[in-house]
Amino acid sequence: MDIVTGRLSLDGFSHVAHVGSLPLLLRVAEAAPRGEPWLTADSERTATWRRRRPAAQRTVGLCWEGRASHPQDARRSLPLHLLQRLVLPGTLLTGLQRPPLRAVPPESFLAMDWGPDVMDFAEAAAMLTALDALVTVDTAMAHLAGALGRPAVVLLPWVPDWRWGLSGERTPWYPSLRLARQPRPGDWLGAWAQVGALLETIIPAG
Repeated sequence: MDIVTGRLSLDGFSHVAHVGSLPLLLRVAEAAPRGEPWLTADSERTATWRRRRPAAQRTVGLCWEGRASHPQDARRSLPLHLLQRLVLPGTLLTGLQRPPLRAVPPESFLAMDWGPDVMDFAEAAAMLTALDALVTVDTAMAHLAGALGRPAVVLLPWVPDWRWGLSGERTPWYPSLRLARQPRPGDWLGAWAQVGALLETIIPAG
């Protein structure tokens, strides 16, 4: 392998691929890495956030928006009019959406809002470790939860990013994650309807 620095003319090359596209081009699937989590949250930060949540009730984090500049954000983020229709019986929803928000949910929608305190990934990791699980659209939070080995359900559009594949509720990249896919284009309520049952499969009993 030759390491090239600086600018290089593409003349003479038959194919050009971005590094991030190589797993797709190489058809990486079952060969994806498996095993133990490779990130750990700071224990003191985690303890601080754990004290801020009810110990006796299931508490689940929620991220409903991706980065606005992402070319596919309109398909992967939840629209505002749907947020107030999303409920999980017996579960306290905790906002982990970092401001500024494009879709601001009603005050009664969230039991707690930790989003303004998401200053960096280290703080977010502590929050995720303190909560019982995460429900998120396709954002960096999904990958952070997977790297931490934390239970999470990822809401996916009808045509998801290639990393999540086109079918199935599991991903070889992150064993602790489950995937709730739109059953038809644009059907976020259909995806949300799967969340409760998927959470039961990944949140430890007791």
